[in-house]
Amino acid sequence: MRTPSLILLIAFVTFMASSLASLFFAHPQSVLPYQLFLMGFLALALVLVLQFRELIELFKTRWHYFTPDRILRAGLLLTLTLLATLASTKSKKVFSLGEDTTHETSHEFLSLVQEQKISFTLIASPTRDAGFSNLMNRFLDRLKSYLPGLEVEIVDPISQPSRVKDIQPIPCLIVIQGDRQMILGRERLIWEESGQNPLFLGEGAITSAIRRLQNPQTLAFYHSAGAQALLHEGPDGFAGLKFILREEGIEILTVSSLQALIQSTASLKMVILNRIQQEVSPQTLEAIHAPTLIALEPSSSSLVSPQPIVDPVRRIQEDPYLIAPVPVPHPITRTLGPRESPIFAGVAHLRPDREERRILQTTAGAWLDTGTNPMLYEPSLEEKGIYRIMTQLGPHILVGDTDWLSNRFLPLPGNRLLLQSTMQILGGRQDLALGMARSIVSRTVKIPDEDIMRYLALTLFVLPFLALGASLILWILRKRA
Repeated sequence: MRTPSLILLIAFVTFMASSLASLFFAHPQSVLPYQLFLMGFLALALVLVLQFRELIELFKTRWHYFTPDRILRAGLLLTLTLLATLASTKSKKVFSLGEDTTHETSHEFLSLVQEQKISFTLIASPTRDAGFSNLMNRFLDRLKSYLPGLEVEIVDPISQPSRVKDIQPIPCLIVIQGDRQMILGRERLIWEESGQNPLFLGEGAITSAIRRLQNPQTLAFYHSAGAQALLHEGPDGFAGLKFILREEGIEILTVSSLQALIQSTASLKMVILNRIQQEVSPQTLEAIHAPTLIALEPSSSSLVSPQPIVDPVRRIQEDPYLIAPVPVPHPITRTLGPRESPIFAGVAHLRPDREERRILQTTAGAWLDTGTNPMLYEPSLEEKGIYRIMTQLGPHILVGDTDWLSNRFLPLPGNRLLLQSTMQILGGRQDLALGMARSIVSRTVKIPDEDIMRYLALTLFVLPFLALGASLILWILRKRA
């Protein structure tokens, strides 16, 4: 082989190796792997052109390809490959450079599902919920390949509406253990954050659900209107709240007073005071040891402002008090996208004596309604600024509104998601799911249309004509010689 051909062959191997390596280090949407592959392909094409005569002579030579020793070597190599693949499959670790590991599971998770006799029901439409349906089907198929006896039922809500009459949210995955079950919606299985690749929480979310089925948490619930608030199905009632809490695997224990809630030994607590009957002071918060969600209304309490907030930038419709708060970076707000913004009505400004971490707030153009017209800002009576709406204070979470938990607003996607995320954080369950998360986005290359056209022109026209021209020149030179 001539020196130029040898150099080009080395360049071909180098470019191909660099293209493969860049898949692991470059950005998922980078065109660098494609460009390196194209350079290697060009180097190989030039090698073929320069070595055209040698290749012709090579094919003219008579070779005995299928000799007994060659067949024996090929059979031995194939046997070793099959044994390596079988061993890899048996160990639950299939090593493949091109395989997406989104659906891989651990030995501990497989053992947990098998020992606890877990079954699954996937409720998703293959057309309307195509992305979620495909992802979960691949995950469940992987589980069934490891656990042949696993029971999995797939229900299409469009063709079988009677099966999903009382199930929310849809699409979802239902984790079943005996006569108990947990419903995991899309937001519980896929973690989406602005500017980041979505994460699949399948193994972690299901593990958390199974543990909740085994050890349900108890929540001490106090409402200023009494226990009947959880039974009231009107717009101002909280019957929907009871349903979601039980969907989260939380058993509700209602108490008759704030003092009884303080003395309760429940692992979680919730206080809703939309009728202020007693002072909720910082000392009261310190007396509550378990993580607690405290929802308050504008009042004379030392923790909230007596006036509601007006935020024209985040106002919904024509109601001056109906606003969509601004999420602040926090584990609770990571799942809140532009379409899942919570809606609050008549929210108060939180003013605790200390603040640890904000969760929701207003824009800088908001003010407290101390004037005569809530639709107009009155500089002499009101002051614009950023006001706290939801904050974390020690183990507790304070919210300056109770309406977002009522039957009227809780069915909204943002409010429901906010409540679920809050309860997961209070219960200390979200870190488990995130720790087992895997990126959904496979490493792909997005090639511009111009590069695609150049690649097609190169492979369909330029390279064939170059090879044909080189062959013609060599043939003419041989004839003259």
